[in-house]
Amino acid sequence: MKFLRDAVSTSEGSDLITDFPNAFAVDLEVMPDDIDGLGHMNNAVYVNWLDQANLIHTFHLGITSEVMQETGCALVVRHTELTYLAALRQGDIARVGTCVSASDGRLRLQRSFQMVRVPDGLTMLRGTIDYICIDYKKGKPIRMPELFSRVYSASLVQCDRRV
Repeated sequence: MKFLRDAVSTSEGSDLITDFPNAFAVDLEVMPDDIDGLGHMNNAVYVNWLDQANLIHTFHLGITSEVMQETGCALVVRHTELTYLAALRQGDIARVGTCVSASDGRLRLQRSFQMVRVPDGLTMLRGTIDYICIDYKKGKPIRMPELFSRVYSASLVQCDRRV
């Protein structure tokens, strides 16, 4: 995985992420190690890229690794639903957009994703990932700390889905 120099978009609203125009986005380049035996990017790499976009956005919102360690809480994947629409190939650059699309402010959070190829804007993948808050030392569900709830609720307003 290669992050491009100006990969992280800290401004809202990527013109390529049309499903939700206020998405947070990161640009990534398909590297030789990302390619499978069929000559396109391996499915596991797509999932890894979504995870990276989630983490970068989470850190950008102020919920850093240090905050997770202090609170003993983290959001972990509960359910993933992805629709692969086209294949990425070595050298392609993709913009991965994400936004918080649902949150109960207590235990559950959902992120929506759209991945588009730069520069033609072709949508390569759409998906959602459901997360739950856990006490990561005990591995058990726990109520989100107030900071998590507040930050994700504020971010939720920005995920204005168009489709």
